[in-house]
Amino acid sequence: MRWRLFLLSPLLNYLRVFSCDRTIRSITNDILSWQQEHSNRQVDRPYVTVTYAQSLDGKIALILADKEGNDDDSILSSSAPTSSNFALSDPASFKMTHALRSIHDGILVGGKTLSVDNPRLSNRLWGTASRKMSRASGQPRPIVLDTHLKHIKALGKNCRATNVIVCCSQEVAATVDAQDLPDSIEILRCPINLETGRIDILEMLKQLKQKYNIQSLMVEGGASVLTSFYSQPQLVDCICITVAPKLLLWRGLSALNTDNNCRGSKSKCILDHDAFDSSRFSLLGKDAILLAKLRN
Repeated sequence: MRWRLFLLSPLLNYLRVFSCDRTIRSITNDILSWQQEHSNRQVDRPYVTVTYAQSLDGKIALILADKEGNDDDSILSSSAPTSSNFALSDPASFKMTHALRSIHDGILVGGKTLSVDNPRLSNRLWGTASRKMSRASGQPRPIVLDTHLKHIKALGKNCRATNVIVCCSQEVAATVDAQDLPDSIEILRCPINLETGRIDILEMLKQLKQKYNIQSLMVEGGASVLTSFYSQPQLVDCICITVAPKLLLWRGLSALNTDNNCRGSKSKCILDHDAFDSSRFSLLGKDAILLAKLRN
């Protein structure tokens, strides 16, 4: 009996991989068709896909305890240190993330995410040079949202991502010393939204399209960036959320900064089923994937 299972193991593994890849292709094909619809409408900003992985209780990262193991509010706040080594989602979902990167012109993360994880922000797991890909290189342009440049400065020459566009305020850009920044980065000067005190997301998106021909943008987080985009749902075209069967509870960092999620009376911060043109769940490995097209 054991030898039969041994012989069947490669076949079962192949079928699992085939099934996962088919699900991933279905998701990317839907997004590609929505990107084309967006392009046909000649909108002055890129197509925006918000994507991230979360636990069942809506947490996106594991918060590190302090040396004494205390659980006070300062330790569990959005500014608390998080672990970059905690695998939240299934390997198949991680592969899907790389597939999504392959069909977007740019990939955007916040400065804190860059400094904590130091990601390469590239596609390494989906497609090959011999396979026809949606984009010629299958590689997105890394984009970092760092209003005051403090995170990119802290990372310095250790930054693993290359050819990075760093979006910061016009005031900070005017005073920055190039020697304090990693090599091969470009600074994009963005106006500040006086209502929020942060970079004006719409103006940033317009500049990314006009100056760098970013036609499609994948937003990966972290919490502050996700909150900024969700606070202006008219700027989000698609969401692709991985829900992992895990609970992080008080040791988890929430996907959204709900304490200041909706600044300003004009913010429309409620997303319900009526906000979607279409939505569906797919199983991928041990995870559930929510794919939804927003009605803009």
